[in-house]
Amino acid sequence: MQSLFSAAGVAAILLLGAAEPACATTTRAWVSGHGVDQAGCGAPTSPCRSLQYAHDNIVAAGGEIDILDPAGYGAVTINKSISIVNDGVGTAGVQASSGNAITINAGPNDIVVLRGLNVDGVQHAGIDGVRFNSGASLSIQNCVVQHFNGNGVEIQVQTGATSVSITDTIVSGSTAFGIIANPVGSATLSLVFDRVTAQANLTGLAIAAQGTTSASVTLTNSLFTGNQAIGVALDAPTGTLLATVDQITSSQNGDDGLKSTSGVVNLSRSVLSQNATYGIETSNTPSPTSGVFSARNNLVVGNGSNVSGTLGTAPLM
Repeated sequence: MQSLFSAAGVAAILLLGAAEPACATTTRAWVSGHGVDQAGCGAPTSPCRSLQYAHDNIVAAGGEIDILDPAGYGAVTINKSISIVNDGVGTAGVQASSGNAITINAGPNDIVVLRGLNVDGVQHAGIDGVRFNSGASLSIQNCVVQHFNGNGVEIQVQTGATSVSITDTIVSGSTAFGIIANPVGSATLSLVFDRVTAQANLTGLAIAAQGTTSASVTLTNSLFTGNQAIGVALDAPTGTLLATVDQITSSQNGDDGLKSTSGVVNLSRSVLSQNATYGIETSNTPSPTSGVFSARNNLVVGNGSNVSGTLGTAPLM
């Protein structure tokens, strides 16, 4: 009997040991409002319930979590390469009634993709919608980020080369910034914003390159309206900034349409109208390392005052 018990025990241990690596190396898992967070969940026929459980227990680094049906999936902290994807099943809610909805503390080579999510601060109970603290790359696609008592998206990486792209996304109702990049370290940032709407925040979009940070910004085809203060603020208080801004509308904001007092901003084919204070505000004298440069094809009309400061001329190519 003793020998038989020992053999059974050894067999059980071996089976458990064999099962664990299989779970840890799953490259794709599904979550559902009807799912259950339990060992072995993740198949379409046996989905997990929450993003955090699937992230922590089911999907390996570099894998993907897919949304099966409309539901609320809770807040999530990400510490590895992963994609969280909803490709049209309905509202995939990532809510925060305290703290942040999505916190990213990834490694220096990690890539994070967020697609098709409704990130909500539950009537301003949550702080930030997406807080990006570390990682090599973040892509936010076709998302709605709203109702936070802080920032919709905050980019705070401190070191290394980091790229962020936000496309086809609405950021609204934040009591601070819709989107802000405010690193204070030595990061090299590549920031791309295309088809972004920032509405009814305190400020729509703000870049503040500090420390020895270098920020390259491309902002295109986007709308900034109804923000309490500034539509778009682009600055490098102590770092360096090069921004290309093309075909944006910054209108009906409570202060400026576009403000930049440091760094280089090239502006083309944009509308800055009906802002309470200035259409464009700049205090830096145009030079190779600073200034707002207009391609002379922008429409700046109907503001409290249209331009404050001196604009340089960007070449039409």
